[in-house]
Amino acid sequence: MTKNSAYILLILIIAGTLFFYYRTPAKPLSICETDALKALASWQGATGNRVGAIEFANISDYPCYLEGYPDIEMKDSSGLLLKTEQRKNGGTIEKIILEPKQMAFVNFSWNNWCGKVPNPPISFQVTIGDIRNYLVVPATNLRGGVLTDTPSCIGATIPSTFSFSPFSRPQ
Repeated sequence: MTKNSAYILLILIIAGTLFFYYRTPAKPLSICETDALKALASWQGATGNRVGAIEFANISDYPCYLEGYPDIEMKDSSGLLLKTEQRKNGGTIEKIILEPKQMAFVNFSWNNWCGKVPNPPISFQVTIGDIRNYLVVPATNLRGGVLTDTPSCIGATIPSTFSFSPFSRPQ
């Protein structure tokens, strides 16, 4: 081995050691924390009901996952809880792995609102996993305007219902 070959080999060994020593370790896959997500919510009228979706986008640099059903509460701008009967729709529960910039959805239907007109904007408080891990997501239209409409009242003795799906992938 020549003297130049020995120097090159020594430099490669040092560079390889430094690369493995200083490289950023991969983050283990975990549930999406709220600071890793951006969420948007919207709905449309459908024969007196409101049908829509809450969209979740991974804005972090690492993959994370969403699984099962979130806990969802609707509140008005003063923090008043809009009382609804929660119904989890059937659907396939799967672990949705979100790479950076990928999205997942929760579809919903809100029916029969006979209560007081809520102070706009109406927001969804969406809890993912741990009760401290929640997002507040205002309901907006496609242009970002506040949604103020509620479902029609079909009967004051019938509960207002909020039905929603588990996390799902975009169709």
